[in-house]
Amino acid sequence: MNGSTPRPHTRIAGALLALAGALSGACGAPAPSTPIEHVILISIDTLRADYLEPYGAPTGLTPNVAEFAAGTIVFDDAITQATSTLPSHTSLFYSVHSFVHRAYTGNPPDPQLPSPVGTLRDAGFRTAAFVGGGQLRPRFGLDRGFDTYEIVDTRNIGSDNRDVDRLGNLLTATDGFLREHGRDPFFLFLHTYEPHLPYAPPAAFLSQVSAIGADGIGADLDAPLVEYTPDAGVPEGAWIADDSRRLYAAEVAYVDDFLGKLFALLDQMALTDNTLIVLTSDHGESLGERGLLGHNLFYTEQLRVPLLIRVPGLAAGRSDAPVQLIDVMPTLYALLDVDPPYPFMGTDLGPLLRGDPATGPDRVRFSENKGFAAVLQGPWKVVFALREHNNFQLFNLAADPGELHDLANERAARAAQLIRKYDGLVAANATLMSLFPRRGEEAAQALDEETRRELRALGYIQ
Repeated sequence: MNGSTPRPHTRIAGALLALAGALSGACGAPAPSTPIEHVILISIDTLRADYLEPYGAPTGLTPNVAEFAAGTIVFDDAITQATSTLPSHTSLFYSVHSFVHRAYTGNPPDPQLPSPVGTLRDAGFRTAAFVGGGQLRPRFGLDRGFDTYEIVDTRNIGSDNRDVDRLGNLLTATDGFLREHGRDPFFLFLHTYEPHLPYAPPAAFLSQVSAIGADGIGADLDAPLVEYTPDAGVPEGAWIADDSRRLYAAEVAYVDDFLGKLFALLDQMALTDNTLIVLTSDHGESLGERGLLGHNLFYTEQLRVPLLIRVPGLAAGRSDAPVQLIDVMPTLYALLDVDPPYPFMGTDLGPLLRGDPATGPDRVRFSENKGFAAVLQGPWKVVFALREHNNFQLFNLAADPGELHDLANERAARAAQLIRKYDGLVAANATLMSLFPRRGEEAAQALDEETRRELRALGYIQ
């Protein structure tokens, strides 16, 4: 499906003019010495950072990511703006928080709003996306600005057939695009649901996980476990987090195998040296911590995401600065020396990529999902209900990384201070919010059967 970027109508054009002054200096970072001709943004849905070797996973689980990381800047403390696929990816692409784009309602952005991808297309980049369907189907609006936007593996969503090479479809589509357009400047987005529930990795990767002992990554479980095999079945009501971790780890190993083939393809086509590559995820996953399985909450294992950026001409390194997914698009724009279509809410990570600690440890970060929000600053994290600003939890992540001790009653003033930071952010961005008007539930199209089937298989609807 082809995306399009219509001309802004009068209301949006006026708002863009009013915000033009805020763009001053947004893209002023020095360019790397090696020219960037291509950009590949890879989103591995539901991928926990700690299941990758650069973030401490056992050696042998993700050797291709480990090799890739040796030439990247690895960000140790990156979080998502939403622990759900659609709002997270919308924040990733538009560099605005969920309270601005409101994608969690299922409504796409206003079709008159210039999309950041469309702006890159206007700057001379051929834009293409190969994605896994579900909440990334075109009806949700993320296709805007792409010359090519294809669903490549939806027939396998919900399948427990471990003999199907689902990622083979994605590699084939990527190979075809690169062979046809690899000499052109391009922006390529790749997405897969592979580590997402239901976990159904090819059998070979289950053996790999068992061989290296990578089936117990994560915090200690506090729920009863049972031995489980597909043949024996699961006793009613039994908790199977141990098996879920084994299956999830095998899914990650399968993704790593795909990434190895992708990186080899770039080498074969002599594209590696002038391609900027970003590897990240939209959110993480609970795998038994506190008895939870899945996502949509704000615990660290769900909120934290991997973020690895390879910039041609820049040395590899590591940063523990607090960053977030809305920083990705401003960083790409600065590196490509392209002016953004409106003021991005994220921060250009260029200084960090070059080794300058420009982002301080006290940076305030935000995430939002399903009527709740989280505010993080330093060691503190508050989670609260948006409507009443009540029903909140407060954690000191330095003293309590497992988030087992709620300090809301003991440190209510600290929690209130963090919540006020969220309110201040909303108040300061009223003009930007006008570019993403609340369109109402009536604007959402009825789900077609294929989309409904995929979303049901992924656990997003009943």
